[in-house]
Amino acid sequence: MSRAKCLVLFFLSFLLLQVGCGDRGDRPELAHVSGTITLDGNPVECARVMFMPTEGGAPRGAIGVSNPDGKYELIYINEKGCPPGKFKVAITTRGQKYDDEGNFVGAREESIPAKYHNENKTKLTANISLDDENVVDFSLKSE
Repeated sequence: MSRAKCLVLFFLSFLLLQVGCGDRGDRPELAHVSGTITLDGNPVECARVMFMPTEGGAPRGAIGVSNPDGKYELIYINEKGCPPGKFKVAITTRGQKYDDEGNFVGAREESIPAKYHNENKTKLTANISLDDENVVDFSLKSE
């Protein structure tokens, strides 16, 4: 999938985070969070990674989209980063599919197993701290 298509997916996800946002004074301090997503040792392109708070801290989660090398950075509302705390993590490749000219051609199939993309089944977690670099890699397995 082209970089432009990944960017479209990222900005659509970003817009979802904009709904109901307050002013900057309402936002917590953010930590930089990045990492790499692989499936069976191969980088996963255009995967949407969602950090969902499990206790205290953040009132909402953060999201990122992986590039062709499987690398991602989290965005919280409209800023790079993620509030500190404990998070449940879901990763999905489901989304919209575009041709080389950028025309919508249908839904993209899920390539990530349900044990990672279903927020009720995922066992993926992350602990984010303001004092750490917060490199959170996900090495997923098909089986």
